[in-house]
Amino acid sequence: MHAPGTLLNDQFSGDWSGYFGAIEAATPKVAALGITDYFTLRGYKEFVRQRPTSAFPWVQLVFPNVELRLTLQTRDGGGVNVHLLISPDDSAHVARAEEALGRLTFTFRGSPYPCTDDGLVRLGRAHANDAKLAELSALSVGANQFKVELSAIDAMLKSDEWIRSNILVAVAAGKDGLAGLSKDASFKAQREELGRFANIVFSSQEGDRSYWLGAHPGFVADAQSPKPCLHGCDAHEIARVLAPPLDRRCWIRGEPSFDALRQTLVEPERRVYIGDEPPRGAQSDETVAELTVRNASWLKTSRIALNEGLVTVIGAKGSGKTALADLIALATGAGEEQPGPASFVAKAWSLLGGIEAQVKWADGATQSGMLATEIDPHPRVQYLSQQFVERLSAPAGLTEPLVDEIERVVFGAIGDEDRMQATTFAELRELHLEGAAAQREFERSNIAALTRTIAAEQAVQRSLPAVRILAGETKRSREGLEKEIAAIPVNASADKVKAHAEASMAVQRLSEDIAKAERRTLAIGEIAAEVARQIATADVQWRALKARYAGTVDDPAWETLSAIALEGRSRAIGQCVDALRREMADAASGRYTLGGGIRIALLLTRLLLEGEPYASPDVETRAWKILAQYLQDRRSPNDERAAVLEHLVSRRADVMPGLSRWLPREVDQAHPDIPLAAGSLQLRGAALRYRAAFQYIDAESALGQLFALVGGTSREARIQATRSLPALRTLIDPYVLVAVGLAQAQDVDAYVRAWAARILPLLAPTVDTAKQRVVAKRVLELLAEPGDYVVTAALDGLKDASDGRIQIDANVRDAGLGLRDHPSALVRAAVARFEASVDIP
Repeated sequence: MHAPGTLLNDQFSGDWSGYFGAIEAATPKVAALGITDYFTLRGYKEFVRQRPTSAFPWVQLVFPNVELRLTLQTRDGGGVNVHLLISPDDSAHVARAEEALGRLTFTFRGSPYPCTDDGLVRLGRAHANDAKLAELSALSVGANQFKVELSAIDAMLKSDEWIRSNILVAVAAGKDGLAGLSKDASFKAQREELGRFANIVFSSQEGDRSYWLGAHPGFVADAQSPKPCLHGCDAHEIARVLAPPLDRRCWIRGEPSFDALRQTLVEPERRVYIGDEPPRGAQSDETVAELTVRNASWLKTSRIALNEGLVTVIGAKGSGKTALADLIALATGAGEEQPGPASFVAKAWSLLGGIEAQVKWADGATQSGMLATEIDPHPRVQYLSQQFVERLSAPAGLTEPLVDEIERVVFGAIGDEDRMQATTFAELRELHLEGAAAQREFERSNIAALTRTIAAEQAVQRSLPAVRILAGETKRSREGLEKEIAAIPVNASADKVKAHAEASMAVQRLSEDIAKAERRTLAIGEIAAEVARQIATADVQWRALKARYAGTVDDPAWETLSAIALEGRSRAIGQCVDALRREMADAASGRYTLGGGIRIALLLTRLLLEGEPYASPDVETRAWKILAQYLQDRRSPNDERAAVLEHLVSRRADVMPGLSRWLPREVDQAHPDIPLAAGSLQLRGAALRYRAAFQYIDAESALGQLFALVGGTSREARIQATRSLPALRTLIDPYVLVAVGLAQAQDVDAYVRAWAARILPLLAPTVDTAKQRVVAKRVLELLAEPGDYVVTAALDGLKDASDGRIQIDANVRDAGLGLRDHPSALVRAAVARFEASVDIP
C-alpha cells in the first residue's frame, strides 16, 4: 500500500498520525507491510522514520515496493505497472536498491535521466520547462513521465547478484497490467513475455489464480511457469488502509519474513490464500494449542505454545524433540506402556517423579497426565514414537506389529458408511473376502475332485497295455482249449452235442450280463453317492450364503433362486451363484437397496432365457413375479429395464402371459395401465421404433408427466400435471412424435393407440405451431375412426385438456361435439363429459 507523500494520487494529506492509527485499528492484524511508491524508496524511508517505536509491534516485516511504469502501453494509454519487491534483510538494502534503480534511465529531449530522486526532479523541471519548479512538484511530474523498457529491468536484474537475490518482480493482472494490453493477436507475444518475466502476479481473481497455477489448458503451450497471486489494498487514502476490496486479504503461510515471500514462488498454491479469513486446518478440538509442564524445576520454559499448522519439530541432537513429543503423549494418555531405553521418559525417569503435563486444545479444553496415569485405550492422540517406528522399520520388524499398525491406520481412514458395521480391519477384510474365500474353497474342492478323476483316468490308461497283453493271452488260451475240447471223442449223439454247445453259450452270455449289471450297479451307487454329496454341499453352501446375507433379500426371492439352482444345470447354477454373491456383496455394502429382491430379476432373466425350460412351473411363476416388480421399480435405470424387457421379448414368446398376471391391467374402466401398454408395445415388435415410449419408468421425466395425466385416477392430479406441461417443452417434444406415430399405427395394440389418443389433445401447449397442426389432424382422424374404444379415449383426452384450460383447436372441438348421435353409448357418454367441460363460444 502507499503512504502519505506518495508521488502520484496522494490523498493522505500528510496525515501520518491517522495513517498509523488506521494500521493500529485494522482487523485482523497484519504481520507484513509492503510500502509502495513510484520509482523511488521515499515512501518506505519516510514510513520507517515516522513509525513510532511502540507502534503496531505485530507488524514484524516492512519492505519497500517500488512501482515502475513500462513503455509498453495499456489500451487506455497508460504504462503497464511492474513492481519491485525488495528484501529488507540487508541493513544496506536501501542504498543497494537505489543504486540499482539508478541504472534505469529515461531519455527526454536527447538527455538521459536516471531513476533517482535527483534524476526525477530534473526530468520534472525539464518537462515543465520550469527550472525553479518546487522539488516535490518536480519529483511528482518526473515520476509521472518516467517510463522504462522491460529489457532495461531485465538487464538490471542480471547485472548484480545482490539484485537477483533480494528483488522479486511482480506484474499486475488487472487493467493496469496484463489485462490492460490489447486483446489483438499482435500483442499476445508481449503479454506472454511479460508473464514469463515476472515472479509474482498481483491479482485476487480466482480465474487469474487458476491460470497462474497451471490449470488452464493453454498454460503449458504458452511456456509459462506457476506463479503465486498476491493481493494488497493499494491504499491511496486513509479509508482504504488495510481494507482491500471485497475483504480479499492476502494470507501467506510462513513466518513474517521475506524468505516466506520467496517460498511462495516454490509453493504458489499451498503458501498463498486470498480471502476474508485464512483457510481452516484441523478442527479446534483436534489441534493442540499449547503444552504446560508443572513441578519440573529443571525445565526452563514450562509453557510451550504450538502453532496451528505445526507438522514437524526440528533441532539438534539432544535439543528436546523427543522430550516434547513424549510429554504431549503423556498429557493425552497416549504414551507407551513400555517405553524403550532410547525414549525421553526412560532416560529421565528419575527427574519425572511428580511432574504433570497438560495440553490445551484449540477449543479451550485441557487434558492432563502423569507418569502414574494409565494409558488411554482410545487416546485423542495417536503417538508413534521414534523407537516404535524404528522397531517397525527394522528388518526384524516386518511382521505382525507392522501389519497391525498399517491395518489400524487404513481402517481409521475408512468412513463409517463404508465399514459395513465392522469394528476392526480384520472384520471388514473378512466381510469383503468371505465370498471370494468360499468360492476359493469351492473351486479347490472341484479341483481336488477333478484331480482324482484325472488320476483314475491316467491309471486306467497306464494299465491299458497290460490289459491288452492279458486279453491276447486269454484269447490264445481259449482257442487252445477249444481245440482240445474238439479233439476229445464224443460218444453222444449230434443233437445232444449241439444242445450242450448252445446251453454253454447261453450260460456264458448270462454270466457276462450279470457281470455288466454288477458293474453298472456299483457305478450307479457311486454316482448316487456323488450326487448326494454335491446336493448336500450345495445345500450347505446355499444355507451359508443365505445366513451371510440375511436381511438383504426377501424369502420369496431366496426360494425362487434356490429352486432354480437345484433344478437347473450346473453351468447356470454357477453363473447364478457367482452373480448373486456379487449382488449380495454390493447390497451388504449399501451400494444397492434391494426392494423385495427385485435386483435379482436380472439373474432370473438369465436363467429363464437359457433356451429350454428347466425350472418347474411354480418356480417360473415366482420368477415372473419378481421380474415384473423389477420392471416397475423406478430405482433401477431406465435403459437397463428396457434392455431386460427387449432381451426377454426377443427370445421368448410367452413373456406377456408370464408378466401379465403381476402387472395391473387397468387404472379405470376405460383406459389401460400404461406399464402394460408399453410392455405390449414391446411385444408387438416395435421396441426399437418406439423405444422412447418406454421411458415412462422415470417419474422425473417428461413422459412420466404425460403418463401421470393418463394413468392418474384423480381429475385434480391430471389438471395439475397439465398446467406444468408448458415448462417441459424441450423435454416432451420427442415424445410428441412418438404419440402421433402410435395413434397412426395400425399394427400395435389397441391399448397403445388408446393411450396415444388420450395424450394427444394435451400436447398442444408443448409444441410449436407446425406440430400443433399435426396433432390436431391426428386427433380429427382418431375421432373419425369407426370403432368406439379409441374414439372414447380421444374424447376423454379433449375433456382433460379442457379441464386444464388448454386451448383446443376449433375444428377438433366441433368434431368432438358432433359425435353426440354416435351409435355407441360409450362414445355418447364421452361426448357428454367433454361437452360439460368445454367452453362453447
